[in-house]
Amino acid sequence: MHDFNKQVIRARFNQAAKTYELTAELSHEMAQRLLEHLDWMRLNPERIVDLGAGTGYVTQLLEERYPQAQIFSVDFAQAMLQQHRTLSNKESARICADAEHIPFADESIDLVVSDLMLPWCQDIRKIFAEIWRVLKGNGILLFSTLGPDTLGELRASWATADDEPHVHAFFDLHDVGDMLLQQKFLEPVMQAEWITWMYTSAKALFADLKNLGAVNVLTGRRLTLTGKKRFQQFLAEYQTYQNEVGKLPATFEVIYGHCWKPMQTVNEVGEIIISTAIPVKNRR
Repeated sequence: MHDFNKQVIRARFNQAAKTYELTAELSHEMAQRLLEHLDWMRLNPERIVDLGAGTGYVTQLLEERYPQAQIFSVDFAQAMLQQHRTLSNKESARICADAEHIPFADESIDLVVSDLMLPWCQDIRKIFAEIWRVLKGNGILLFSTLGPDTLGELRASWATADDEPHVHAFFDLHDVGDMLLQQKFLEPVMQAEWITWMYTSAKALFADLKNLGAVNVLTGRRLTLTGKKRFQQFLAEYQTYQNEVGKLPATFEVIYGHCWKPMQTVNEVGEIIISTAIPVKNRR
């Protein structure tokens, strides 16, 4: 469980709503890579939830992929949802709700997609339990999150300046997979890749992170201004990562996962039978 202030997170993402799409090239790239995992799955979902939908980019991609499906965009930042009209070609249901309390009936959803929402959630286990509840048997969860190597350059540079937490401690791939198994999801498939984005300066990186709402919301963070001396020490260390053309790297460890909720039936003697059939296309 992360020690986050949920109200601060909501406020930051509401503030970032109008600027989010100005610097969302990286998040769009991650979203496209996430949805590529659907290419080899054999499914025709009727009801889809885009959980942590933000400004609706993933919703739009899902509409293009499944034009007959009913798609619900769920986010707890109302201002993010209000940006959907400028991005989507058709009206989708937009619902302001907390992912810990998804407002759908048990076993009513065929597919839940969640792109980069989990890093900002206080209790991932509770989120997985809610997703399990709303998914139908043989329903699919597809998600992305960030791993512990994310913004490693920033983390290491700040460590030379002070002992305060400046970058979140993200769960690793194996921990997330274990949480899915504990929830009894079927055969979680986990993958990780490292994407390095280059910036002209630390200021440009910080501006991107602020516009995306990706700022420090740990309850143990420093609440006073970072001193000039500490910041200059951080900056000097970060400059050591500069490449031959003067660009500074920001590395993101992106974790992709998908899994199924097994179909459960009860036989004539009251025993629960769990089906392990997975709806995937044949691969050559």
